[in-house]
Amino acid sequence: AIEACDENPWRRATFGEWTRTLSGESPARDFEHYLAEREYATLDARNLVHLAYLIHTTFGADAAEPIYRRAELDQPSLFWPHISLGLIAYEKRDMQEARRQFETARALSPSSGRVHSSLCGVYSAPSDAADFDLAVESGRKAIALIPESPRAHYNLGLALTRRGAVDKGIVALKQAIDRDPNYFPPWN
Repeated sequence: AIEACDENPWRRATFGEWTRTLSGESPARDFEHYLAEREYATLDARNLVHLAYLIHTTFGADAAEPIYRRAELDQPSLFWPHISLGLIAYEKRDMQEARRQFETARALSPSSGRVHSSLCGVYSAPSDAADFDLAVESGRKAIALIPESPRAHYNLGLALTRRGAVDKGIVALKQAIDRDPNYFPPWN
C-alpha cells in the first residue's frame, strides 16, 4: 500500500510512519491518535481520502469508513468520500446507502465517469433499489465519459443482461474483455 503513495513523498512518509505505530487495536482509532499526536488533525479532506484509501486497501473497509466519513464532514463538496462510502455500502449489500452515496457523488461531480459507472452497478444490483432503466442510462453515460474503462462496459453489460437485453449485454461484456482481458470486477 505504501507504494501507492510514491508520487507524493509526504503521503508516503506519513503512511509509512503511521503503519509502524499501530498498537494492534483498531487501525482507524490508531490513525486518529497518530494524526492528533503529530498535529495532522487539520489534514485536509483530500489527503484524508488518500490515507483512508490506503487504510481501506491495507486493513479493510471497516478501518477506513470512519476516516472517509470524517473527510465527508470536513469537505461536503468533495465527491471522493461519497464514492468510497458508496463502495463500502455496496460491499455490505446496503443498496439504499450505496445509492444515496453515489447519487450525492453524481450531484457533486456530474461529469465523472467513475460515478456513473458506480451508479450503473448499484442500480442493476439485485435489491429493492434496482432500477434497470437508470442502470442502463448511467452505464451509457459512463461509457461516453470513460470509453476505455472495462468497469463501465462490464457494469453496462450486467445492467443490460438483468434488464433482459441479453444480446446487448453480452456485447458490452465482450467490450469490457477487449479493453482488459484480465479485468476482474471489484464489487459486482
